[in-house]
Amino acid sequence: MRKLRTIAGAAAGLALAAAAVTLIPRADAATNSFQRGPAPSAASIRLELTGASHFAPNIPNTTIASTSVAWLKRFVDADTRFEQFICPGPSTGATVSQYEVKCPLG
Repeated sequence: MRKLRTIAGAAAGLALAAAAVTLIPRADAATNSFQRGPAPSAASIRLELTGASHFAPNIPNTTIASTSVAWLKRFVDADTRFEQFICPGPSTGATVSQYEVKCPLG
C-alpha cells in the first residue's frame, strides 16, 4: 500500500462540490472541508461543478475524472508531470463554477 505524499508536512486533499446540492448546503460541505483540513496546503484542491447534484460523482463526468486522475497521479504517484493539469486547472464556466488550488504545488 502506498503512503500519501505530503508537502511541507500537510496532507494532500481533494474536495468535490456540486453547485445544485440540496441535501447539504455547499457552504457547509466541501468548502469547510477544504478550509479546515488538512490545512489547505499546496496539495489541496477544491472543485465545484456547475449545476451538478449531490450524486455527481456517481455519474460519468469528464471534469471529475480528469481532475481526480491528475491529483492522484501527482500526490499518490508523485508524478510531477501532472502538475500542468492542476495548476492552473479547469476554467470556470459551463461545467466548473469554482476551482481553488494553491499554486505552485511545492
